[in-house]
Amino acid sequence: MTDEPVPRPAGIWLVVIAGCIVAAAPVAEIHLRYREFDLGPGFGIQMILSGVSFAVLVLPITLLMVFLLRRKRLRPVWRSLLILAPVLLLTLPGLVESVFSPINSRDVFAKRMEREVPSDAGDFKAWFSHSPGESSYMFSFRCTAASTEALLAAHPYALVKEHAMFEPEIGESFRLPIGGLAVPDGWPEPKTWHGLEVHTSDVPGGYRFLLTDRERTRVLILVGDT
Repeated sequence: MTDEPVPRPAGIWLVVIAGCIVAAAPVAEIHLRYREFDLGPGFGIQMILSGVSFAVLVLPITLLMVFLLRRKRLRPVWRSLLILAPVLLLTLPGLVESVFSPINSRDVFAKRMEREVPSDAGDFKAWFSHSPGESSYMFSFRCTAASTEALLAAHPYALVKEHAMFEPEIGESFRLPIGGLAVPDGWPEPKTWHGLEVHTSDVPGGYRFLLTDRERTRVLILVGDT
C-alpha cells in the first residue's frame, strides 16, 4: 500500500468558487461603492470581462496552487485558503475600499455640473450606469426657480424647441442620449411636466441635458461620457 494521498476532487470546486468570486466581486464592489445611487442595467459586461481576466490571469495560478498542494498534508481549511489566496488578494482590497469609501452622489453632481447641488434641493435622487467607454449619470430634485436658473446660467445651454428631434434617444419617456436607458422606475416622469423645457449644453467627450418644467421647480439632469 502507498501513503500517497489521492488528488482531491474538492480542488475542482475551489476553482469554480474562485471563478465565481472573480466574476461577482466587481459587481458587488460597484453596488457597495455607489450605494447612494440607483444603478442601471449596464453592469453585466463587468462579469463577462471579469470572467475573461479570470481565465487569462487567475485560473492558471489557481490550478498551479491546486497542483502544488494536492500532496501536502494540510487541514482542508488551510488548503482552501491557500488555493483561494490569489483570488482573495485580487478582490478583497477593492471590496474593503468600497465599503469604507463610498461615492458621494452630491460630490459627483458637483464635479459633473461644476456647481454644488442647490441648497434648497429636495427629493434628491441619483442614478449611475457604466459600460466600457461610457459612464452615465442622472439626477432629479425639486428646487426654487432661482436655483434652476443659476444652474442654467453656469453653462451655455441651448433650449431644444422640438423634443421630437431626439427620438428615439429621449423619446416618449425621455431616454438617455447614450445607451437607450429609460428614466428609472419610481422617478419623476418629465413627459408629464407642465411646459417641459429641454436644455442641452456641449461637453467635450460627453453630453449634458437639463430638463425642467415651466415653473422651473422640477429638475432632471442627464450627464455622462461617450
